[in-house]
Amino acid sequence: MTGEWPGTMELTEPQAGSDVGAVRTHAEPQPDGSFRLTGTKIFISWGDHDLAENIIHLVLARTPGSPPGTKGLSLFLVPKYLVNADGSPGSANDIRCALLEHKLGLHASPTAVLAYGGDEGAAGWLVGGETVANPERLFIGVSLVGEIARDKCILRSGASVGDGVWVTGELGGSIAGHHLEFTPRLAEARWLAAHHQPSAMIDLSDGLAGDLGHLLHEANAGAELLESALPIRREARLRARESEAAKPPLLAALTDGEDYELCFTLGQGRAVTLLDQFKQEFPGTPLSCVGKIVDRPGLKIRQKSGIMEIATRGHVHFQ
Repeated sequence: MTGEWPGTMELTEPQAGSDVGAVRTHAEPQPDGSFRLTGTKIFISWGDHDLAENIIHLVLARTPGSPPGTKGLSLFLVPKYLVNADGSPGSANDIRCALLEHKLGLHASPTAVLAYGGDEGAAGWLVGGETVANPERLFIGVSLVGEIARDKCILRSGASVGDGVWVTGELGGSIAGHHLEFTPRLAEARWLAAHHQPSAMIDLSDGLAGDLGHLLHEANAGAELLESALPIRREARLRARESEAAKPPLLAALTDGEDYELCFTLGQGRAVTLLDQFKQEFPGTPLSCVGKIVDRPGLKIRQKSGIMEIATRGHVHFQ
């Protein structure tokens, strides 16, 4: 974060002043995970100018089907210029300065009326606050932003053929309550990065099949897992015994999501050292090597009866 691009905070609309719950700006989800915003914002301090290469707008808007009032508002990051892969400003976003206006007591500020979506809608990205409601409770998504030195990062990319596939903790059965009360593996992740430098790492929030699939996609490789090595949570096995409608334990471990464990890859020949040191450092956190990275793309499970292919797809939100 260099602080080169200024930002705005955009709440007010012609019909929504102090009543923020009356905001109408619409955010339509796109297949690539972005949104297209349409609407008008007024009284935006430093809303448009040429004193910087780009302006980053933080915009309150509504997604389709969101509840009325402030509970239905989400926050989106909408740049004046779309950002190229190298980080430089690219083509203009679908945002137009409709008017510069006078704001009492605020001098020398290009206070603007901004119109979003004169063409196909301004491209934006959700940064927090999307709400999902059911008859019993309200769910709110919160995003955190931070930074880290490049040489300290463990990325999704980097896994190589022959690397072992490792997971912390146990998998599956999160609906029994684990997703509401769990210990984030922050200390474990920092320790692994500092002492063993995994070739790739990701958190397991959408299920092992889906999240490991991200590592495989980046590596253009596949993985072969050993069913007997998967640390399946007891709750997943109990649910399968109690209800015919429940997922089989293996499928639960692969696709339930919300395990909040770590999945990482590590080069050959380091398993014994890792296990010994990890057990000493984190005696209460299980650590399992569940398979290996292989040449052929795809995810396979080795069972007693043979090898089964599994789609690299985990829990899908908001469907």
